[in-house]
Amino acid sequence: MYEGYIDTVLNGRIFGWAWRSDSPNEPISVDLYVDSNCENAALASLYRTDLEKAGKGNGRHAFELRLPDRYRDGKLHCIKVRFAGTDVNLYGGPLSVCLDRKPGFAYQVYDAKQRASLDQRARLWAKGNLQNEPKVSVIIPCYNLGEYLDEAVDSVLEQTFQDFEIIIVNDGSTDRLTNELLQNYSRPRTRVVRTENRGPGAARNAGIRIANGSYLCALDADDKLHPAYLEKAVKVLDAAESITFVSCWLQAFGDEDWIWKQERCDLPTLLGECTVATPALVRKEFVLAVGGYDEDPAQWGNEDWLLWISLVEKGYRGTILPEVLFYYRKRSGSLSEFWMQGEAHLKKLRAVISSHGESYRNYLIDVLLRKEGEICDLLRENDATERSIHWSKQEILTWKNEVERLQKKISKVQEGQDVGSRVTELERRIVAKECQIEALKSEQNQLQRREECLATALKDTELQVQAMRQSRSWKLTAPLRAINARSHLLLRNKLGATK
Repeated sequence: MYEGYIDTVLNGRIFGWAWRSDSPNEPISVDLYVDSNCENAALASLYRTDLEKAGKGNGRHAFELRLPDRYRDGKLHCIKVRFAGTDVNLYGGPLSVCLDRKPGFAYQVYDAKQRASLDQRARLWAKGNLQNEPKVSVIIPCYNLGEYLDEAVDSVLEQTFQDFEIIIVNDGSTDRLTNELLQNYSRPRTRVVRTENRGPGAARNAGIRIANGSYLCALDADDKLHPAYLEKAVKVLDAAESITFVSCWLQAFGDEDWIWKQERCDLPTLLGECTVATPALVRKEFVLAVGGYDEDPAQWGNEDWLLWISLVEKGYRGTILPEVLFYYRKRSGSLSEFWMQGEAHLKKLRAVISSHGESYRNYLIDVLLRKEGEICDLLRENDATERSIHWSKQEILTWKNEVERLQKKISKVQEGQDVGSRVTELERRIVAKECQIEALKSEQNQLQRREECLATALKDTELQVQAMRQSRSWKLTAPLRAINARSHLLLRNKLGATK
């Protein structure tokens, strides 16, 4: 027999429970339908005290489904949740929802293979942890940071290691958005407690006092964890009892983008600076052994740094995973930004030194040598930067000169374009004249050849006439030519008188 209910829809997430009476301790799967489209599936394996008290097996039958981001479009959508593989809807649905698109955080979307792996992890954890005693307690102090809180909680819920609880400590928030959000905050394995505003150290200690986990993780409400962080850190602590805390590298996001890499967390190094990330996973028993986080208002901003120094002073060791597993939000107006500025930073450093004066006296030379080494490194980097700036300036000057030269050349070319067009026209005319001259020369040559031919013909004629007059026949016919000439003369005279 199937039983189930949709409890609420909050910030694009659907919460409820599903159970089968014939297998009371076995989690079952449910499907999310949006506008008749099957979008997501989830294994109902999250623990809820009210379910166990109501006789629903071991109480591990709650689920959480996420509405896909494409439905955050300000339009009305119909939501139904069904038992997987059936057409049976859970009570409480269908529901009509209308959500605006949520800016900022880009949720990680798991493919089917990854989600199946997470479901299997949750199923195994549910079977092996019947007493609801999580290994890790993630404590999230929250003071007026409600706008970022969902992102921090989501980053924990999406961990590949699922044996955890989340404790949110509302540290006397005065922000309306934060208080309204936390008033009925319903998330899997998440509790919310409210305290008076006494600072981050006191808020973390309040969470520790009710924590069930043997390992602690203090995550600020505006930061996020990498999905594999808990799995990798827990693996180290489980494998080596001599390790008390596990840190990692961090990636800044928001207003800035850089990676913070640290390699050492021994006492001399920690006295010089805090090289351990805030959400470092730490054994709860040793945190309690050193008195937890410092709650003195004079030490606000130093809480985690003082804790790591106190642990290492007692002989407890830590290690740093050499990979980015923590995302640290940089935003204007944050407390960390305030403590990094001028006199505030010096005040913070003086407070740490006054709290651990003996260690600073014992390791003063080591701290000074480390700082001197850091200063030398900074000076070298600064010198290299100045040289780079100098050569960059020289290179820029060279580029400017080249630009000016090219601009002058361009100006000359532009000025020469008119002259060039005139020259081109003159050259065209010259070519035309040369062609005309060549034609006249050709005609002249033809005339000269004709003249030569005529001269040659005339000379030949003269020679022939001369030869004819010297011949014997010319001489014999001379009387006849004379008579003929007189006859022609008389005839011409007679014709002229008739006219």
